[in-house]
Amino acid sequence: MFVKLNEYLVQENEERTFVKMIKLEQKMNAAGCGLDSYHLFKDREAERKYWLVEYWISEDDYKLYQTLDSHKFFLELLKGVLERKHNQHFCDIVL
Repeated sequence: MFVKLNEYLVQENEERTFVKMIKLEQKMNAAGCGLDSYHLFKDREAERKYWLVEYWISEDDYKLYQTLDSHKFFLELLKGVLERKHNQHFCDIVL
């Protein structure tokens, strides 16, 4: 299992759009490429900050997903609702 954490800072008044975009991307593109599951968290301390935790069956599946034109298009659209480029963290499950 391969885990990716994404940290997003969403523009003011764009939180609903952001959540809908994430749900659609996970369903339409990522699920068919080896995404096992995901969780979207809203930070309690930072306004408009979200954390997306993705659980991939393998790192190779994740890498293949990154090459999809539809995913690249999604990333371009996502820029329109974010304050800045999102931060990424890659992890392995320990427990």
